[in-house]
Amino acid sequence: MRLKMAATVAALALFLPLAGAQAAAARPVEEIDFPEVPEVAAIYPFYAGGWRQFVNDPEVIVTTRDCLYSRVGVTAPSGGYALYWGPDPDPSPWEEGGAEPQVEVYRFNSKARAHRVLDRIRETVTRCYGRFAEGQRVRVRRAAPVPDLGAETPLAWRTHVKNRPEREATPEYYGIDIWMRRGRFLILADVYQLTPPVKADAVLLAREALRSIG
Repeated sequence: MRLKMAATVAALALFLPLAGAQAAAARPVEEIDFPEVPEVAAIYPFYAGGWRQFVNDPEVIVTTRDCLYSRVGVTAPSGGYALYWGPDPDPSPWEEGGAEPQVEVYRFNSKARAHRVLDRIRETVTRCYGRFAEGQRVRVRRAAPVPDLGAETPLAWRTHVKNRPEREATPEYYGIDIWMRRGRFLILADVYQLTPPVKADAVLLAREALRSIG
């Protein structure tokens, strides 16, 4: 289950303008900005001996107005995400109920801009705390208190999704998402699996994500 790759783009992106010379001097988000496989495997042992895949993608995915699906919120000047795969021939623990960790990093042109985008994400997500349903799809979000992470109060929540079985390969799953800011970088560490993920492990992944920002 790769939620970033499967997100439904239901609205136009709101593009953030570049800032002249400052934007030209800023480096892009790169693979070095993400935790390495041994760091992830120390938390989730399944990934020992596996590999990391970096995907260049500056689009920040947020929830839709009905709180049920996903859409593009803003497009950062630079961004991407890392997927973690276990050793062949079994690269993913998903079907066996194991955790799938992912880290996303977005670089903005200033600390102030990164703060404003995080505020927008915070407003969108907290508005969607609770239970939302349409037909046979149900999404429940609730706040997940976590320790101080990054340059300001992090945003963390748990998700439980139930889908129509005949339309979705995975009709029910759970997740933890943790958004953080370090300087002008926004970082998302998320973990999804068929049973509720362990919050302490997700926090460890978030700490590794913060440490990895170059």
